Amino acid sequence: MRASSDVVSSVLYDEQGAVQSQGVVQMPRLAAGRYYLAIEAPESSAPVRARAIVLGLARADTRPPYEVLRRYVEAQGDATALLYDPRLEAEREAQAQAAALAAAQGSPDGGEAAPPTAPAEGAEGQNPEGKE
Repeated sequence: MRASSDVVSSVLYDEQGAVQSQGVVQMPRLAAGRYYLAIEAPESSAPVRARAIVLGLARADTRPPYEVLRRYVEAQGDATALLYDPRLEAEREAQAQAAALAAAQGSPDGGEAAPPTAPAEGAEGQNPEGKE
């Protein structure tokens, strides 16, 4: 936390109101959920400007949906426009990784392994265990 004075203190509470950590510098490892940060200064102190610094949060995706972008580009009539959406690229990468994993496991669709191939030429009639 940053503050214009050293007189501030802070307490981090979980959703049920249980104290998770206290102090000006807090670095707790928290599970996903809702938390409340209370910042206090003594009544006798001058007004204090304070700002919490929070690390590890993922910002919400505020971009318009891909379909909205596509319709906008189509309405402009620009056939040369490139439309890139990293969300779709990540989805394509995940599909490619799943296909590669399925192929590595011996199945094009990720199901059961492929059936055994026919014996090589000249191998007919041979006993694979060496017994007659």
